[in-house]
Amino acid sequence: MPMNRLLPLVVAAATAISPLVLAGQYASASTPKGVIHVYDVNTGGNTGSVVVTGAIGDSGKDVTGISPNANQIVLSKGSFDVSTAGIQKSFSKAKPKGNPANCGVVLAASAPVTLSNGTGAYKGITGKVVLTITSAAVLPTKSDGSCNESPNSVAIGEVTISQGSGRISFK
Repeated sequence: MPMNRLLPLVVAAATAISPLVLAGQYASASTPKGVIHVYDVNTGGNTGSVVVTGAIGDSGKDVTGISPNANQIVLSKGSFDVSTAGIQKSFSKAKPKGNPANCGVVLAASAPVTLSNGTGAYKGITGKVVLTITSAAVLPTKSDGSCNESPNSVAIGEVTISQGSGRISFK
């Protein structure tokens, strides 16, 4: 390809890429305090995918059950613990909504959670996030066709989506 035809392609590519580079630099920056927005998706098991934006721009995983009342958020630049006692209490009082004809069920709850025990870039983190958790599942059926709501039953399919915002600070 002649150079005079290649130059416009290079300029167009550089123009298209530079906002992505700037966005990448912006997303990776962290400030020592401010509002964060947390987005977490779990499709079953002990870990979920998490993205944190705002004062923290990072992603990683949510490890459930590091203790009876805490999860650990493990991001690329560090980690922190999330106290889950409040959200567990709220979830225990929530009323499931379901359809007995197809065994689909949804349960949602909101409560503030406390962040602590930061490591790496999040050392000294403190703050609260008001978290809303929505869990949807399709339950298995019993031999009589009714939904198996036993705590020991395993859902045919499930997804839990957590989303929240709050103010934090760290060193």
